[in-house]
Amino acid sequence: MQPFYPEIPRGGERSFLSFGGVFSHAPLKVPSRGDFRSPTTFGAMAAAEEPAPALLVEPARAPCDNDP
Repeated sequence: MQPFYPEIPRGGERSFLSFGGVFSHAPLKVPSRGDFRSPTTFGAMAAAEEPAPALLVEPARAPCDNDP
């Protein structure tokens, strides 16, 4: 279970997806007003946005290095 982060209801949750160690995309999911859940099945808004280049740093890719 993911811990609660108070920033998510205010600014949303961004997921960084990569395939084969190459960054693909980073959807931003913002909960509906008054909610804290970010899945679209709970009314959250999903948007395809290009993250700031500063967010695409090598440590963000490190977890993918262990994928089969």
